[in-house]
Amino acid sequence: MGRSVHYFSQWSSQFYVAAELTRRGYIVSFTMGNAPKTDLLVESPEGDTFRIQCKGQFNKSAWLTGEVRDIKDLYYTFVYVSKNVQEPPRFFIMAAKDVKVMVQKEKERAARENLKPFSAGLLWKMPHPYEGRWDLLPA
Repeated sequence: MGRSVHYFSQWSSQFYVAAELTRRGYIVSFTMGNAPKTDLLVESPEGDTFRIQCKGQFNKSAWLTGEVRDIKDLYYTFVYVSKNVQEPPRFFIMAAKDVKVMVQKEKERAARENLKPFSAGLLWKMPHPYEGRWDLLPA
């Protein structure tokens, strides 16, 4: 096959998020990789515009984010897409400022415990309190 799992999980996550937002009355455009740190451009039902960075995966491992920019109109969606097609995707929705704080706390924890940091990102369960939090997005 030759394609990486990252390729499939990334595109799956973007399409799942776009579909869910559209179902909720948002207008969604894909950047098609032309905007760094922005996968989707979104307009809310009330006319507010914002950006979404999608992170998707098929396994329950760390979420790699890279360095997170604290930008007011930027949100992250972490999407777990099970290899079992009968299982629905799980969505974790966070403002960039909250992701940045969590990433920094994880880096500090790794340093305190003399662990080699895995890169900038979150451990699997860190975004779980934000599961299904579509209400955090502009209305």
